[in-house]
Amino acid sequence: MRYDISLDNKLRAFLLGLLVILAVLGTASAQLGTTNSKYGSNVQPVKAPPQVNPFITYDSGFDYATGGVGLRNQNERSIIISGLPAGSTSVAAFLYWVWLPSGSPPPPLAGMIICRTFPLGPTAGCATLSGTLIAIGGDPCWGSVGAYIYRATVPLSVATGNGNYFVRILPGTGALTDGEDPWDGNVVYPLAEGASLVVVGTGSHTVALYDGIAGLTSIGTPVSYTLLLPVATSGGTVLWDNFGSDGQVGVSRTATLAAQETTMIGGFPIAGPGIGAIDSDSDWNGSAGFPLPQLWDDTGHDITAAAPQGTTSLDVAFTSPGDCWNVVGNVVSE
Repeated sequence: MRYDISLDNKLRAFLLGLLVILAVLGTASAQLGTTNSKYGSNVQPVKAPPQVNPFITYDSGFDYATGGVGLRNQNERSIIISGLPAGSTSVAAFLYWVWLPSGSPPPPLAGMIICRTFPLGPTAGCATLSGTLIAIGGDPCWGSVGAYIYRATVPLSVATGNGNYFVRILPGTGALTDGEDPWDGNVVYPLAEGASLVVVGTGSHTVALYDGIAGLTSIGTPVSYTLLLPVATSGGTVLWDNFGSDGQVGVSRTATLAAQETTMIGGFPIAGPGIGAIDSDSDWNGSAGFPLPQLWDDTGHDITAAAPQGTTSLDVAFTSPGDCWNVVGNVVSE
């Protein structure tokens, strides 16, 4: 009898293990965060307004830098800011972040901690930010009630320019913070997406920050919008940065999507494979969180060729064959 019971227990254990394996494999094959996700999209994509004015403009005598990081299943991660000219003095800084909740988001989702870890200085290196909910985008195929997008002003005592900053989620969110693979089948809401820091400093250009596009959603569908420039381009260098949430290469590190998204500005190929772009890589592959957790992008390009002298607006167009993601913001320098 003991032998029969032991055999029965072994059989149960085997079947239980098999069910767990099949569950994980099923989640992987569903490709969470893509149009093949088992969740689909619970919230309809947000459509772009025909034309978008800057949220804020810094007229002549300025430059900018951005940096981003993926935060899924993380407690904190570092953002690197680089590219501001030597001697530049910060005049403004903004942090953007995104959560995917399963219900009405609790208050901690509207907060974030940011610290400057290098260079150290005489002023306080950390600040607890209280963000403003600026948009709710469509669910990027994770079973959420939408992409909750926040913006907060960062004190200039913290955001002093080029350097290393870490962002930390507030305690009590209920999110996973153990660093596990987002595609291992353990989806616990709310889901942190990532964050981007925009720092504007003194320089020699006009800088415009756009977040009226926040929440524009691709469910494997094209996204397009028009940025109205504060002044016509002079024929000099024009820079453009894009940041947003939920880009990925496929399932975990397996590149089932092969990052096929493309970026066009004014009909000029900017990024993506197969279009003769100046950058053959995708702007939506989750690169700000490589190799894991992915799910956040912060990319920048010299788009001078797409914005010749006299250009007054930028027609931005993304294609997305299979991924689901949300635009958060753009920055333009001219």
